[in-house]
Amino acid sequence: MRRSLGRILATLFAGILAFTLAPSVQRAQAAAGVSLYSLHNVAPVGQTVTATVQVSPALPQVPVEAYVNGHALPVDTNKTDVNGRTTVNLDHEIMLAKTYLYMIRAWIGNTWYYVYDIPVTRTPRVTLLSAPGIAAPGQQVTARYEAIGGTVGSVGFVDAWVHPNWSRSQQVTTTNASELTVKLTYGQNTPGTYAFRGGVTVNGITGYARQFEMTRASLRLWSAPAVLRAGTMGSATGKVAAPPVSPHIGYLQVWHGGGFVTIRQATINSSGCCTVPLAYGVNTPGRYTFRLWYFVKDFDLYVTFVVDRI
Repeated sequence: MRRSLGRILATLFAGILAFTLAPSVQRAQAAAGVSLYSLHNVAPVGQTVTATVQVSPALPQVPVEAYVNGHALPVDTNKTDVNGRTTVNLDHEIMLAKTYLYMIRAWIGNTWYYVYDIPVTRTPRVTLLSAPGIAAPGQQVTARYEAIGGTVGSVGFVDAWVHPNWSRSQQVTTTNASELTVKLTYGQNTPGTYAFRGGVTVNGITGYARQFEMTRASLRLWSAPAVLRAGTMGSATGKVAAPPVSPHIGYLQVWHGGGFVTIRQATINSSGCCTVPLAYGVNTPGRYTFRLWYFVKDFDLYVTFVVDRI
């Protein structure tokens, strides 16, 4: 009987001990808080910047507020959806090129939870208004830009592409808050095609306009007779200053039937010269209008001259 009672007590004690030492299983609860889910924090002036916010636990109807650091009033407020997510606009002084730090907070339970020092940078919006596609070597030309978000005293500039990088070519201090004009001096005296881009720096923040190309090229009449006797051929010579192309050909045109008609062509030599005979109307007295024509980079270069046959 004692042995039986001892076994019963031993079994009961082992059960109590096992129950006491068994690990307790509890459901983990997510810590409360707020975080940025997504944000593209660089944008041109005038463009809305939106931050997506996630609260934890993922509860609906949680109030969320966005502030500029140091400001007492929110720039935007919203409430979370069923996934505990919402968006707020970070649009303080949307038309000014500047970097602001924002703070976002969410009211979860009875406590405000914060995300601090969220940078949003607005860049100047720069638009190319006008620029020449072609200019003669040595000719002074400019590019004109509109700069939204700029201020008087901002730094305007033009960069030239000097392989393999952009290089600062010209810089000006703006005297107009929204427009600037910059000289295109890189390669000014040398035939060729050059790439440029303009921009403005405001409060240390730079915005760029689209880049463009400009070709330096010219065609001059080197020599041509003003008067020829009927039966005398004569010739005209043109001088081309342009980036090399293939084929490197100049053309002679004559005014006929209300327009210029191509009648001859000649290869341009290594010195940039081409000479074409003036065969049209060689035996017929009269006044003839000729034109030397050259085509480069989608642009027509031409020079017109008149020959009197007597």
